[in-house]
Amino acid sequence: MVPGGINDWQGSYRIVNENGRMVLVGDYIYYPVNNPTYVKRVQKSFYIS
Repeated sequence: MVPGGINDWQGSYRIVNENGRMVLVGDYIYYPVNNPTYVKRVQKSFYIS
């Protein structure tokens, strides 16, 4: 878990090669500080190049 000022989160990021492009793939959950009742899951890819 990574504690933050507003949200805590835990998960992972990976950098992968997709047809010659760098892609940052995120798979994590986050929730308000000390309140895991409101967990949100995020699975998103960010294309870097």
